[in-house]
Order: sequence, then structure tokens, then C-alpha cells
Amino acid sequence: MQQRKIIGVKNIVLLMAFALVLTLSAGVRVVEAATSGDWQYSVDNAGNVYIYGYSGNDKDVIIPGTINGKKVTSIGSYAFEDCSGLTSITIPDSVTSIGDSAFSGCGGLTSITIPNSVTSIGERAFSGCSGLTSITIPNSVTGIGDYAFENCSNLISITIPNSVTSMGDGAFSDCSGLTSMTIPNSVTSIGDRTFQYCSGLTSITIPNSVTNIGNYAFEDCSGLTSITVPNSVTSIGNDAFNSCTGLTSITIPDSVTSIGGSAFAFCFNVTSITIPEGVTSIGGGVFRECSGLTSITIPNSVTSIGGQAFDGCSGLTSITIPEGVTSIGEGAFAGCSRLTSITIPDSVTSIEGTWTFSGCSSLKVITVKKGSYAETWAKENNYIVNYIDGTTPAAKGTTLTTADKKIKVKVTSSGASNPTVAYTGSVNKKASSVSVPATVKINNVTYKVTSIGDKAFSGNKKLTKVTIGKNVTSIGKNAFNGCSKLKKIVINSTSLKSVGKNAIKGINKKAVIKVPKKQYKKYKKLFKSKTGFKKTMKIKK
Repeated sequence: MQQRKIIGVKNIVLLMAFALVLTLSAGVRVVEAATSGDWQYSVDNAGNVYIYGYSGNDKDVIIPGTINGKKVTSIGSYAFEDCSGLTSITIPDSVTSIGDSAFSGCGGLTSITIPNSVTSIGERAFSGCSGLTSITIPNSVTGIGDYAFENCSNLISITIPNSVTSMGDGAFSDCSGLTSMTIPNSVTSIGDRTFQYCSGLTSITIPNSVTNIGNYAFEDCSGLTSITVPNSVTSIGNDAFNSCTGLTSITIPDSVTSIGGSAFAFCFNVTSITIPEGVTSIGGGVFRECSGLTSITIPNSVTSIGGQAFDGCSGLTSITIPEGVTSIGEGAFAGCSRLTSITIPDSVTSIEGTWTFSGCSSLKVITVKKGSYAETWAKENNYIVNYIDGTTPAAKGTTLTTADKKIKVKVTSSGASNPTVAYTGSVNKKASSVSVPATVKINNVTYKVTSIGDKAFSGNKKLTKVTIGKNVTSIGKNAFNGCSKLKKIVINSTSLKSVGKNAIKGINKKAVIKVPKKQYKKYKKLFKSKTGFKKTMKIKK
């Protein structure tokens, strides 16, 4: 009885608030508040029943469709809050809304049927329903409230229909039993903390309709091993994937222009990441403690690198800061213990603090331009200075972009007599025809282009023709995978030795590969070995 009194007091307060809201609503007001058996309810002037309390002890509850001849249309806020003995509930198809915290704390609830009449699920409606294992949201629902299913720790499957356009902040946070989730293509934004602490989540599909991934959206989803961000997304919030310790790979599309602070911090197992062109700022702590990260590409669009951005990235051995960066935050590269070389351009006019490279025990030399701000800073902090003289090749592993900003390459050999690079991609993703040159000249150094890197053109839907230069000896894995419109590949090289697995998988099924006459037989064998070559394709001299 004591519990019922507490519930009753709360619901009297809620009823008063509800009555006020309805009275203020156009033409709607409470005309009756009453009880019927175990039900506390109110009736508006349209004759609709709003249930705001239940005082019974049944474990299996069926909410009536009518009370005293009047239709039940709403389950009010806190109506069944903390009814820990409740195991199942059936909601009639007259109900259109489930109020805030309506079933919050019903830890014993294992089964619930939500009818097609319901259009909205309120904030924390099922929060703490740790007994629920599955739930189907009907296609009448358009919105899921903030923290609606928070801490439903045993929920392993949930079906979200295409009718849902918004998922509130923290909607599924702490659902540690959830293993997979498909977000419908009606959803345009993933709110703050939506899947935070869903440690059992191993896969998730984000549709092309989503434009924003909120702050802490997937924080501590330690079971996730890979994620593909669709090319509709323009911003990734602060701490969005923080502590996703199972992540080994992540694809960030060129559409992304903003990556929030600590977005990928403590993702220990991510080995490589490419920051897309268009991102202008690398936020504070973005890749902090990503100790497995061995390579990073910073695009020319970046103008600032935030404090502790790469702090603790102990796997990084070299990094090139592109021209255009003007500021480097405090501790940006602290703890990068394997970093042996770094080039700071003369565009940098601010390096915050004295511990930017603290703990970089392998870094002895910083490459700068004579007379630059970076030179002064390096000398003041007791680093050996190496000058960019225009003739020294960049260190092996360094990612470079040509002066016209059209081509990206990665240094594969920094020998002064014969420096080489791998072609890693074209900056212009809309170009239909691309030529991989024989050589590129960057900072007055001429490099031979001897390979096409893994995934160099992967997924490029605009590409129709590629011409490969005379110095290329290898084509990497998945180099052209998914280039569905690619119809013609012209190979000028006579020294091609290898074509990687799935290199041409998914290109146009009637594609023609033109090769040097003397290499016809040899190249024919190269392309027919697990490269994705189809019988409908042709190799011509």
C-alpha cells in the first residue's frame, strides 16, 4: 500500500500538470478524473481517456481499449513506473501515444506489444526495462524519445520501421545486449549518445539519409570492428566513436567537413585512417591513444591541428603536415614514441606550449624551411633542424599531394638517386578520366610512380577511363573495386609484375583492358588470377 500511495501522489501532481496543458490546448480540457478498478485515468472534453496510474498487482496486464465506454488513447507519463513485478503488457490499438517514463524501471517486463496505432514513444518510456529481450516498433511510429530504451541491458534485437524519422538522444544507450542494428533510411540524424555503451554491438548499418552523427553517439561500443560512414554525412560529433576498442578500420567519406574533438580517441586497434579533403580542422584529442595507427593522411584543406590530436599514437613513424596548416595545439604529437621524422611547413605560425612532441623519444630531427617560425621553435626546444632544400626526397611512408592538388601519393623509397611513390588517389572524385603519370614532381623532387596503392580508386562511381603510366610495376588490392562505370583501362607499362586481389572487381562487366602488344600473354595471366576479372571483359593488344 505504501508503494501505491507514493505512485498516487506523483500521479496527482502529473494529472494537475496534464490538466493545465490540455486546458491551454485549443479546445481540449480535462473534464473528469476518476478511478475504475485498478486504473487511474482522466477524460478530456473529446471523451478520450488518459491513463496515468495502475494500482493492481497482476503480472500480466491488458490495458483496456475503453473505460466506462470511453476510448483509451494515451498511456500517461510514469503510469507504470517502477512496477517491477510486471512481466507482460498488452496495449490496445486505440492508444496513439506512450508518455515519458511510462514503463521506466519495469525490470521484470519481458514482453510488450505496441500496436500500429501508436505514433510516438516518449522520453525514457522503457528506460531500465532490463528484462526485455526484443521489441518491434510498429510502422506508425515517427519518433522515438530521448533515452526511450536506455539501459534495456538484455535487449538483443529491435526492429525500427521506415516511418521513424528521428531517434532521440541516448535512445538505446547502455543496451549492452544489442548485437546489431539497422537504421532505416528515413532517419536523417543520429543523436547524441544514441548507442553509447552498447558494448555488445558488433555491426551497424548507417543509411545514406543520415547527415549528422552526434556527440558520444557510439562511445564505448567496444564490440564494433568496422564501420562505414555513408557519403551523406557531413559532421561527426565530439567523442562519437571514443573508446571503440574493437574498431580496426573506419571509412570516412569526402562529404565529411567536420570531425569533433576526441571523435576516435582510444580506438587502439585502428591501423590507418584517411581524413577527407574538406575537413579544415582536426579537433583536440581526435586520435588520442590510437596506438595501433601506423599511417595517417592529413589533407591540404586542414588549417589547424588541435591539442593532443595524436597524443599517444605510438605506432606512427612519420607524418607530413601539409602547407596551409597555421597552428598546432599543445601536446598534438606527445607520446608518439616511434615518430622518427616530421616536416613542419612555413605556413605554421603557432605551436602551442613546449610539449607538442613530448615523449617522442625517436624524434631527433624536425624538417623545416630556413627562416620559418617552425625553425625558431625547433631550435628553442633543442631539436636538430633539417632544412627543406628542394632536392631531398621525403621520408618513406610520407603522404604527399602534387602542387596542383590533383594527385595523392605515398613515398615508397626515399633514395636520393631513385625516389619512388605509390599513387594513392585522385583528389577530384568526380573526374571521369584519370591518368596515373610516369612521374610526379613535388617540392622540386621528381618521383617515379611505380605502383597503384590498395583501394586507390575503390568505390569511385564516376570513373570511366584510367591510363596507367609506364613505370607502374604493381596494382594493389581492391585498387578499382566497385568502380562500376569503369569501361577502359589503358596500361602503358611493360614492367607490370602483379595485380592485387579484387583489383578490378565490380568494374563494368564489358570493360576493355588495353595492354602492350609484347606483354599480352603475360598480362592476360596476371588479370585472370583472383583480380575480379569476368569472362565478359576483354584484354586487347
